[in-house]
Amino acid sequence: MPLSIWFTAGRCEMPVRLENALSLLFNRKFFLDGICFAIAKGTAFLAPILAIRIMSLADYGMLETSYAWGQQLTMLAVLGIPAAYPYFILKRRETEMQAYFWLYGLFLCLCVLFSALLHWFRYLPEQLFLVILLTAVFSMERILSGILKTHGLGRIGVLIDSGYYFILGTVLVILAFVHRYPFFSLLILLLLCFILFLGGWFLLMARKRCTRIRPSHIRPAVKKLLVYSVPLIFSGLIIYWLIASSRIYLSWLLGDEVVAIYAFCFRWFAIAILIYQFAYIMFFKKLYIVRPENLDRNFCILTAIVFGSTAFCLAGFFVISPFFEMVRYEHLLRILLLLGCLMPVWCATALNEGIIARENLVMRMNLALLPQLLLFPLLLFLLRKTITLDLFCLLHLMSCILVYFTQAFILAKRGIRFGRTAAIIAVICCSSWIFYFLF
Repeated sequence: MPLSIWFTAGRCEMPVRLENALSLLFNRKFFLDGICFAIAKGTAFLAPILAIRIMSLADYGMLETSYAWGQQLTMLAVLGIPAAYPYFILKRRETEMQAYFWLYGLFLCLCVLFSALLHWFRYLPEQLFLVILLTAVFSMERILSGILKTHGLGRIGVLIDSGYYFILGTVLVILAFVHRYPFFSLLILLLLCFILFLGGWFLLMARKRCTRIRPSHIRPAVKKLLVYSVPLIFSGLIIYWLIASSRIYLSWLLGDEVVAIYAFCFRWFAIAILIYQFAYIMFFKKLYIVRPENLDRNFCILTAIVFGSTAFCLAGFFVISPFFEMVRYEHLLRILLLLGCLMPVWCATALNEGIIARENLVMRMNLALLPQLLLFPLLLFLLRKTITLDLFCLLHLMSCILVYFTQAFILAKRGIRFGRTAAIIAVICCSSWIFYFLF
Protein backbone atom coordinates (compact mmCIF):
# COMPACT_ATOMS: atom_id res chain seq x y z
CA MET A 1 0.00 0.00 0.00
CA PRO A 2 1.38 3.51 -0.85
CA LEU A 3 2.72 5.51 2.04
CA SER A 4 0.37 8.36 1.16
CA ILE A 5 -2.61 6.15 2.16
CA TRP A 6 -1.02 5.11 5.44
CA PHE A 7 -0.17 8.65 6.50
CA THR A 8 -3.26 10.54 5.32
CA ALA A 9 -5.73 8.61 7.45
CA GLY A 10 -7.98 10.89 9.48
CA ARG A 11 -7.23 13.77 7.11
CA CYS A 12 -3.82 14.29 8.77
CA GLU A 13 -1.80 14.70 5.62
CA MET A 14 1.93 14.29 5.96
CA PRO A 15 4.17 16.98 4.41
CA VAL A 16 5.35 15.93 0.97
CA ARG A 17 9.05 16.13 1.81
CA LEU A 18 8.69 13.91 4.86
CA GLU A 19 6.63 11.42 2.87
CA ASN A 20 9.28 11.33 0.17
CA ALA A 21 11.97 10.78 2.80
CA LEU A 22 10.04 7.88 4.31
CA SER A 23 9.42 6.42 0.86
CA LEU A 24 13.18 6.48 0.29
CA LEU A 25 13.78 4.92 3.70
CA PHE A 26 11.43 2.01 3.04
CA ASN A 27 12.59 1.56 -0.53
CA ARG A 28 13.95 -1.98 -0.95
CA LYS A 29 16.87 -0.94 -3.14
CA PHE A 30 17.89 1.84 -0.76
CA PHE A 31 17.68 -0.58 2.18
CA LEU A 32 19.81 -3.26 0.48
CA ASP A 33 22.35 -0.67 -0.70
CA GLY A 34 22.58 0.62 2.87
CA ILE A 35 23.13 -2.90 4.23
CA CYS A 36 25.91 -3.62 1.71
CA PHE A 37 27.50 -0.24 2.42
CA ALA A 38 27.39 -0.88 6.18
CA ILE A 39 28.93 -4.36 5.84
CA ALA A 40 31.67 -3.22 3.44
CA LYS A 41 32.62 -0.01 5.21
CA GLY A 42 32.17 -1.49 8.67
CA THR A 43 34.66 -4.23 7.81
CA ALA A 44 37.00 -1.66 6.20
CA PHE A 45 36.91 0.33 9.44
CA LEU A 46 37.11 -2.44 12.03
CA ALA A 47 39.62 -4.87 10.47
CA PRO A 48 42.65 -2.49 10.42
CA ILE A 49 41.74 -1.12 13.86
CA LEU A 50 41.63 -4.59 15.43
CA ALA A 51 44.75 -5.82 13.61
CA ILE A 52 47.03 -3.76 15.83
CA ARG A 53 46.01 -5.84 18.86
CA ILE A 54 47.71 -8.97 17.48
CA MET A 55 50.73 -7.30 15.84
CA SER A 56 53.79 -5.42 16.97
CA LEU A 57 53.91 -1.72 16.10
CA ALA A 58 56.72 -2.35 13.61
CA ASP A 59 54.74 -5.08 11.80
CA TYR A 60 51.57 -2.97 11.80
CA GLY A 61 53.56 -0.06 10.42
CA MET A 62 55.01 -2.28 7.69
CA LEU A 63 51.49 -3.47 6.78
CA GLU A 64 50.21 0.11 6.54
CA THR A 65 53.24 1.23 4.51
CA SER A 66 52.70 -1.68 2.11
CA TYR A 67 49.03 -0.72 1.89
CA ALA A 68 49.95 2.88 1.03
CA TRP A 69 52.38 1.77 -1.69
CA GLY A 70 49.78 -0.64 -3.05
CA GLN A 71 47.17 2.13 -3.25
CA GLN A 72 49.62 4.48 -4.93
CA LEU A 73 50.85 1.94 -7.49
CA THR A 74 47.24 1.04 -8.24
CA MET A 75 46.82 4.50 -9.76
CA LEU A 76 49.39 3.38 -12.36
CA ALA A 77 48.44 -0.30 -12.70
CA VAL A 78 44.73 0.30 -13.20
CA LEU A 79 45.45 2.49 -16.29
CA GLY A 80 42.33 4.61 -15.81
CA ILE A 81 40.24 1.63 -16.96
CA PRO A 82 37.40 1.93 -14.37
CA ALA A 83 36.55 5.38 -15.75
CA ALA A 84 36.98 4.25 -19.36
CA TYR A 85 34.49 1.38 -19.10
CA PRO A 86 31.30 3.47 -18.72
CA TYR A 87 32.61 5.86 -21.41
CA PHE A 88 32.90 3.13 -24.06
CA ILE A 89 30.03 0.88 -22.96
CA LEU A 90 27.37 3.38 -21.90
CA LYS A 91 28.20 6.57 -23.76
CA ARG A 92 29.57 5.19 -27.03
CA ARG A 93 27.69 1.87 -26.96
CA GLU A 94 30.79 -0.03 -28.10
CA THR A 95 29.92 -3.29 -26.37
CA GLU A 96 32.57 -5.20 -28.31
CA MET A 97 35.16 -3.35 -26.15
CA GLN A 98 34.07 -5.26 -23.03
CA ALA A 99 36.45 -8.14 -23.69
CA TYR A 100 39.54 -5.92 -23.40
CA PHE A 101 38.57 -4.81 -19.89
CA TRP A 102 38.12 -8.39 -18.73
CA LEU A 103 41.34 -9.47 -20.43
CA TYR A 104 43.32 -6.78 -18.64
CA GLY A 105 42.11 -8.07 -15.28
CA LEU A 106 43.24 -11.54 -16.33
CA PHE A 107 46.63 -10.10 -17.32
CA LEU A 108 47.04 -8.68 -13.80
CA CYS A 109 46.33 -12.11 -12.35
CA LEU A 110 49.02 -13.69 -14.56
CA CYS A 111 51.52 -11.02 -13.41
CA VAL A 112 50.79 -12.00 -9.81
CA LEU A 113 51.38 -15.68 -10.56
CA PHE A 114 54.75 -14.83 -12.10
CA SER A 115 55.63 -12.74 -9.01
CA ALA A 116 54.57 -15.66 -6.79
CA LEU A 117 57.10 -17.90 -8.57
CA LEU A 118 59.85 -15.31 -7.98
CA HIS A 119 58.87 -15.11 -4.30
CA TRP A 120 58.80 -18.90 -4.02
CA PHE A 121 62.39 -19.11 -5.28
CA ARG A 122 63.40 -16.25 -2.95
CA TYR A 123 64.09 -13.71 -5.68
CA LEU A 124 61.39 -11.39 -4.30
CA PRO A 125 61.41 -10.14 -0.67
CA GLU A 126 58.25 -10.63 1.37
CA GLN A 127 57.34 -6.93 1.72
CA LEU A 128 57.85 -6.25 -1.98
CA PHE A 129 55.72 -9.29 -2.84
CA LEU A 130 53.04 -8.04 -0.45
CA VAL A 131 53.04 -4.65 -2.20
CA ILE A 132 52.62 -6.41 -5.57
CA LEU A 133 49.73 -8.48 -4.21
CA LEU A 134 48.00 -5.42 -2.76
CA THR A 135 48.48 -3.49 -6.00
CA ALA A 136 46.91 -6.34 -7.97
CA VAL A 137 44.03 -6.76 -5.52
CA PHE A 138 43.19 -3.04 -5.47
CA SER A 139 43.46 -2.82 -9.28
CA MET A 140 41.27 -5.85 -9.93
CA GLU A 141 38.77 -4.64 -7.33
CA ARG A 142 38.47 -1.24 -8.97
CA ILE A 143 38.09 -2.62 -12.48
CA LEU A 144 35.47 -5.15 -11.41
CA SER A 145 33.66 -2.64 -9.21
CA GLY A 146 33.58 -0.11 -12.05
CA ILE A 147 32.10 -2.70 -14.41
CA LEU A 148 29.48 -3.82 -11.89
CA LYS A 149 28.42 -0.26 -11.03
CA THR A 150 28.13 0.57 -14.73
CA HIS A 151 25.62 -2.27 -15.13
CA GLY A 152 23.56 -1.27 -12.09
CA LEU A 153 25.11 -3.78 -9.66
CA GLY A 154 26.41 -1.12 -7.30
CA ARG A 155 25.85 -3.01 -4.08
CA ILE A 156 28.01 -5.92 -5.29
CA GLY A 157 30.59 -3.37 -6.45
CA VAL A 158 30.71 -1.85 -2.97
CA LEU A 159 31.39 -5.30 -1.47
CA ILE A 160 34.11 -5.98 -4.06
CA ASP A 161 35.73 -2.64 -3.21
CA SER A 162 36.29 -3.92 0.34
CA GLY A 163 37.74 -7.28 -0.66
CA TYR A 164 41.11 -6.57 0.96
CA TYR A 165 39.43 -5.76 4.28
CA PHE A 166 37.36 -8.94 4.18
CA ILE A 167 40.63 -10.84 3.69
CA LEU A 168 42.25 -8.97 6.58
CA GLY A 169 39.24 -9.68 8.78
CA THR A 170 39.43 -13.38 7.87
CA VAL A 171 43.10 -13.42 8.88
CA LEU A 172 42.21 -11.93 12.27
CA VAL A 173 39.48 -14.52 12.85
CA ILE A 174 41.84 -17.41 11.97
CA LEU A 175 44.60 -16.06 14.19
CA ALA A 176 42.14 -15.76 17.06
CA PHE A 177 42.05 -19.59 17.08
CA VAL A 178 45.48 -20.46 15.61
CA HIS A 179 47.90 -18.16 17.39
CA ARG A 180 51.17 -19.57 16.05
CA TYR A 181 50.52 -19.04 12.32
CA PRO A 182 52.63 -16.11 10.97
CA PHE A 183 50.43 -13.11 10.17
CA PHE A 184 52.07 -12.07 6.90
CA SER A 185 52.30 -15.63 5.57
CA LEU A 186 48.58 -16.14 6.15
CA LEU A 187 47.70 -12.74 4.68
CA ILE A 188 49.77 -13.43 1.55
CA LEU A 189 48.18 -16.87 1.14
CA LEU A 190 44.63 -15.52 1.39
CA LEU A 191 45.40 -12.59 -0.92
CA LEU A 192 46.70 -15.06 -3.50
CA CYS A 193 43.52 -17.12 -3.19
CA PHE A 194 41.40 -14.00 -3.60
CA ILE A 195 43.37 -12.92 -6.68
CA LEU A 196 42.90 -16.40 -8.20
CA PHE A 197 39.16 -16.13 -7.51
CA LEU A 198 38.99 -12.74 -9.23
CA GLY A 199 41.20 -14.06 -12.04
CA GLY A 200 38.74 -16.91 -12.60
CA TRP A 201 35.90 -14.39 -12.73
CA PHE A 202 37.78 -12.30 -15.31
CA LEU A 203 38.64 -15.42 -17.34
CA LEU A 204 35.02 -16.60 -17.41
CA MET A 205 33.70 -13.22 -18.55
CA ALA A 206 36.51 -12.73 -21.08
CA ARG A 207 35.79 -16.10 -22.73
CA LYS A 208 32.17 -15.12 -23.25
CA ARG A 209 33.12 -11.88 -24.97
CA CYS A 210 36.26 -12.80 -26.90
CA THR A 211 34.11 -14.39 -29.61
CA ARG A 212 33.17 -10.86 -30.71
CA ILE A 213 36.79 -9.83 -31.30
CA ARG A 214 38.21 -9.85 -34.79
CA PRO A 215 42.04 -10.18 -34.98
CA SER A 216 42.31 -7.20 -37.30
CA HIS A 217 40.47 -4.99 -34.78
CA ILE A 218 42.60 -5.80 -31.72
CA ARG A 219 45.39 -3.28 -32.21
CA PRO A 220 43.14 -0.28 -33.11
CA ALA A 221 40.79 -1.12 -30.21
CA VAL A 222 43.60 -1.32 -27.64
CA LYS A 223 45.09 1.92 -28.94
CA LYS A 224 41.71 3.66 -28.71
CA LEU A 225 41.24 2.40 -25.16
CA LEU A 226 44.67 3.52 -23.99
CA VAL A 227 44.44 6.94 -25.67
CA TYR A 228 41.36 7.63 -23.55
CA SER A 229 42.32 5.93 -20.29
CA VAL A 230 46.05 6.64 -19.82
CA PRO A 231 45.67 10.46 -19.39
CA LEU A 232 43.31 9.72 -16.49
CA ILE A 233 46.24 8.18 -14.60
CA PHE A 234 48.08 11.43 -14.01
CA SER A 235 45.24 13.40 -12.46
CA GLY A 236 44.54 10.61 -9.97
CA LEU A 237 48.24 10.03 -9.32
CA ILE A 238 49.02 13.68 -8.51
CA ILE A 239 46.04 14.35 -6.26
CA TYR A 240 46.37 11.00 -4.46
CA TRP A 241 50.07 11.45 -3.82
CA LEU A 242 49.55 14.92 -2.35
CA ILE A 243 46.65 13.87 -0.13
CA ALA A 244 47.30 10.22 0.79
CA SER A 245 51.06 9.63 0.75
CA SER A 246 51.62 10.37 4.44
CA ARG A 247 52.41 6.76 5.43
CA ILE A 248 55.09 6.52 2.75
CA TYR A 249 56.77 9.73 3.87
CA LEU A 250 56.59 8.74 7.55
CA SER A 251 58.10 5.32 6.88
CA TRP A 252 61.09 7.06 5.30
CA LEU A 253 61.36 9.81 7.92
CA LEU A 254 60.48 8.18 11.24
CA GLY A 255 60.18 4.42 10.75
CA ASP A 256 57.41 1.83 10.77
CA GLU A 257 56.50 2.17 14.47
CA VAL A 258 55.56 5.82 13.97
CA VAL A 259 53.64 4.82 10.84
CA ALA A 260 51.67 2.41 13.05
CA ILE A 261 50.73 5.19 15.50
CA TYR A 262 49.73 7.53 12.69
CA ALA A 263 47.82 4.89 10.70
CA PHE A 264 45.83 3.72 13.72
CA CYS A 265 44.78 7.28 14.60
CA PHE A 266 44.03 8.06 10.97
CA ARG A 267 41.85 4.99 10.54
CA TRP A 268 39.92 5.82 13.69
CA PHE A 269 39.13 9.31 12.42
CA ALA A 270 38.15 7.81 9.06
CA ILE A 271 34.68 7.36 10.62
CA ALA A 272 34.16 10.94 9.46
CA ILE A 273 35.13 9.93 5.90
CA LEU A 274 32.41 7.26 5.94
CA ILE A 275 29.80 10.02 6.35
CA TYR A 276 31.13 11.71 3.24
CA GLN A 277 31.24 8.45 1.27
CA PHE A 278 27.66 7.55 2.20
CA ALA A 279 26.39 11.00 1.22
CA TYR A 280 28.38 10.86 -2.02
CA ILE A 281 26.90 7.51 -3.03
CA MET A 282 23.30 8.14 -1.94
CA PHE A 283 22.91 11.78 -2.94
CA PHE A 284 25.27 12.13 -5.89
CA LYS A 285 22.85 14.04 -8.10
CA LYS A 286 21.83 16.45 -5.36
CA LEU A 287 25.48 17.10 -4.57
CA TYR A 288 26.54 17.86 -8.13
CA ILE A 289 23.67 18.46 -10.56
CA VAL A 290 22.47 21.77 -9.12
CA ARG A 291 23.18 25.47 -9.58
CA PRO A 292 26.60 26.73 -8.36
CA GLU A 293 25.14 28.58 -5.36
CA ASN A 294 23.32 25.43 -4.24
CA LEU A 295 26.47 23.43 -4.91
CA ASP A 296 28.36 25.64 -2.46
CA ARG A 297 25.61 25.20 0.13
CA ASN A 298 25.63 21.40 -0.23
CA PHE A 299 29.42 21.19 -0.04
CA CYS A 300 29.47 23.55 2.93
CA ILE A 301 26.92 21.49 4.86
CA LEU A 302 28.68 18.20 4.15
CA THR A 303 32.12 19.61 5.04
CA ALA A 304 30.74 21.08 8.28
CA ILE A 305 29.09 17.76 9.19
CA VAL A 306 32.35 15.89 8.63
CA PHE A 307 34.27 18.48 10.69
CA GLY A 308 31.72 18.27 13.50
CA SER A 309 31.80 14.47 13.50
CA THR A 310 35.53 14.51 14.25
CA ALA A 311 34.66 15.79 17.74
CA PHE A 312 32.78 12.55 18.38
CA CYS A 313 35.73 10.61 16.93
CA LEU A 314 38.04 12.36 19.38
CA ALA A 315 35.79 11.56 22.34
CA GLY A 316 35.45 7.97 21.17
CA PHE A 317 39.21 7.60 20.88
CA PHE A 318 39.67 8.19 24.60
CA VAL A 319 36.93 5.66 25.33
CA ILE A 320 38.68 2.91 23.33
CA SER A 321 42.26 3.88 24.24
CA PRO A 322 42.46 1.50 27.25
CA PHE A 323 41.99 -1.41 24.79
CA PHE A 324 44.89 -0.18 22.65
CA GLU A 325 47.60 0.58 25.17
CA MET A 326 50.34 0.17 22.58
CA VAL A 327 49.17 3.37 20.84
CA ARG A 328 51.18 5.92 22.80
CA TYR A 329 52.96 9.07 21.69
CA GLU A 330 54.32 12.18 23.39
CA HIS A 331 51.92 14.65 21.74
CA LEU A 332 49.08 12.28 20.90
CA LEU A 333 46.28 14.80 21.58
CA ARG A 334 47.86 17.29 19.19
CA ILE A 335 48.12 14.61 16.49
CA LEU A 336 44.48 13.60 17.00
CA LEU A 337 43.30 17.20 16.70
CA LEU A 338 45.30 17.75 13.51
CA LEU A 339 43.93 14.54 11.98
CA GLY A 340 40.46 15.73 12.93
CA CYS A 341 41.15 18.87 10.89
CA LEU A 342 42.48 16.81 7.97
CA MET A 343 39.30 14.79 7.40
CA PRO A 344 36.99 17.61 6.21
CA VAL A 345 39.79 19.04 4.04
CA TRP A 346 40.24 15.60 2.46
CA CYS A 347 36.50 15.44 1.71
CA ALA A 348 36.41 18.99 0.32
CA THR A 349 39.25 18.28 -2.12
CA ALA A 350 37.47 15.10 -3.28
CA LEU A 351 34.25 17.05 -3.86
CA ASN A 352 36.14 19.70 -5.83
CA GLU A 353 37.83 17.03 -7.92
CA GLY A 354 34.45 15.86 -9.20
CA ILE A 355 33.52 19.39 -10.31
CA ILE A 356 36.92 19.91 -11.93
CA ALA A 357 36.46 16.69 -13.93
CA ARG A 358 32.95 17.80 -14.94
CA GLU A 359 34.27 21.16 -16.15
CA ASN A 360 37.15 19.50 -18.05
CA LEU A 361 39.77 21.33 -15.95
CA VAL A 362 41.81 18.28 -14.93
CA MET A 363 44.88 19.22 -16.97
CA ARG A 364 44.89 22.74 -15.56
CA MET A 365 44.66 21.35 -12.02
CA ASN A 366 47.53 18.93 -12.67
CA LEU A 367 49.78 21.73 -13.90
CA ALA A 368 48.87 23.95 -10.95
CA LEU A 369 49.61 21.20 -8.41
CA LEU A 370 52.85 20.02 -10.00
CA PRO A 371 55.09 22.57 -8.13
CA GLN A 372 53.59 21.47 -4.84
CA LEU A 373 54.16 17.82 -5.75
CA LEU A 374 57.88 18.61 -6.02
CA LEU A 375 58.27 21.14 -3.21
CA PHE A 376 56.58 19.22 -0.38
CA PRO A 377 59.03 16.27 -0.39
CA LEU A 378 61.88 18.79 -0.70
CA LEU A 379 60.62 20.53 2.45
CA LEU A 380 60.46 17.19 4.27
CA PHE A 381 63.97 16.35 3.13
CA LEU A 382 65.29 19.64 4.55
CA LEU A 383 63.50 18.99 7.88
CA ARG A 384 64.28 15.26 8.05
CA LYS A 385 66.63 15.55 11.07
CA THR A 386 64.25 17.58 13.23
CA ILE A 387 60.78 16.54 12.09
CA THR A 388 58.35 14.91 14.51
CA LEU A 389 55.02 13.21 13.89
CA ASP A 390 52.98 16.19 15.08
CA LEU A 391 54.97 18.62 12.92
CA PHE A 392 54.53 16.31 9.94
CA CYS A 393 50.75 16.23 10.54
CA LEU A 394 50.66 20.03 10.53
CA LEU A 395 52.73 20.32 7.34
CA HIS A 396 50.69 17.65 5.58
CA LEU A 397 47.46 19.38 6.61
CA MET A 398 48.74 22.70 5.25
CA SER A 399 49.67 20.92 2.00
CA CYS A 400 46.13 19.52 1.68
CA ILE A 401 44.61 22.93 2.42
CA LEU A 402 46.79 24.42 -0.31
CA VAL A 403 45.48 21.73 -2.69
CA TYR A 404 41.93 22.76 -1.81
CA PHE A 405 42.49 26.46 -2.39
CA THR A 406 44.31 25.71 -5.66
CA GLN A 407 41.24 23.79 -6.81
CA ALA A 408 38.93 26.57 -5.59
CA PHE A 409 40.95 29.20 -7.48
CA ILE A 410 40.77 27.19 -10.72
CA LEU A 411 37.01 26.78 -10.35
CA ALA A 412 36.54 30.47 -9.46
CA LYS A 413 38.15 31.45 -12.77
CA ARG A 414 35.44 29.35 -14.45
CA GLY A 415 32.77 31.23 -12.48
CA ILE A 416 32.12 28.48 -9.91
CA ARG A 417 32.75 29.90 -6.44
CA PHE A 418 32.60 28.11 -3.10
CA GLY A 419 32.67 31.00 -0.65
CA ARG A 420 30.99 29.21 2.26
CA THR A 421 33.01 26.03 1.92
CA ALA A 422 36.24 28.03 1.58
CA ALA A 423 35.35 29.90 4.79
CA ILE A 424 35.03 26.58 6.65
CA ILE A 425 38.39 25.41 5.31
CA ALA A 426 39.92 28.73 6.43
CA VAL A 427 38.47 28.20 9.93
CA ILE A 428 39.94 24.68 9.95
CA CYS A 429 43.33 26.10 8.91
CA CYS A 430 43.32 28.62 11.77
CA SER A 431 42.11 25.97 14.22
CA SER A 432 44.95 23.64 13.30
CA TRP A 433 47.58 26.26 14.17
CA ILE A 434 45.83 26.93 17.49
CA PHE A 435 45.73 23.21 18.26
CA TYR A 436 49.41 22.83 17.37
CA PHE A 437 50.64 25.60 19.67
CA LEU A 438 48.16 25.23 22.56
CA PHE A 439 48.12 21.44 22.93
